[in-house]
Amino acid sequence: MSKKKQLPHYVTIPRLSCLVLSIVTVVLQCVPFWNIDGKMYSIADLVLFIYKYPEFNAFLKSFNPTNSVNQAIVIPVFLFISCFATFLAVFMSKTKGYAIAPTIAAIVAVGGFLWKAELRGGNLWFLHILPPVIMCALALLDAFKVFDKKEAK
Repeated sequence: MSKKKQLPHYVTIPRLSCLVLSIVTVVLQCVPFWNIDGKMYSIADLVLFIYKYPEFNAFLKSFNPTNSVNQAIVIPVFLFISCFATFLAVFMSKTKGYAIAPTIAAIVAVGGFLWKAELRGGNLWFLHILPPVIMCALALLDAFKVFDKKEAK
């Protein structure tokens, strides 16, 4: 008779959902986001190849004359870092403290996309906010033990 293997007690549906949503958030940064002069650019294009697209500077200046490309990449870089931290926290942390990383990701996403007009100038920018917000909600609900099973007495 074989013994059924069980997942560790700290592996929960909300935790695994945070893992998937952090990956979704990073993938969203690689899909076409801005339409500049008929060409589509992703956030990753801007972050990884910042000086390859001089037309992006003119695009940024249309939102605010004092904007620079360096200011435009701050939020996406922090969002990537916080999603990567969420990914690591889900695997590494055996406590409910992993909820800190998705909370930071949600704050960066909501604050950044609402604060920076150039990020709101992209196609479907609100879709970039949803995964971190859902991730944060699930992690906080898990941290406050909403999903824990009630033991029968």
